Amino acid sequence: MMVEAPNKLGAFLRESREKKGLSQEALARRVGVTQGAISQFELGEARPSARVLWRLSRELGVSMETLMNLWEAEEAAHEA
Repeated sequence: MMVEAPNKLGAFLRESREKKGLSQEALARRVGVTQGAISQFELGEARPSARVLWRLSRELGVSMETLMNLWEAEEAAHEA
């Protein structure tokens, strides 16, 4: 039985988006991706590129360092 790595990045993105009062669609427009992409990031079904992470950090008012740390932790978990 395979246990999936926790989706900390996705949970953090969702929580940050909700704190800003943004819908997935509104955030997607601001970062230049589709609403479906935001949904996939939040669910852990897809991972944003570094460029999209940067845009997310600016729109959500969180540090790029925080997002990169979460992204890298998930990368390491997926490789293990």
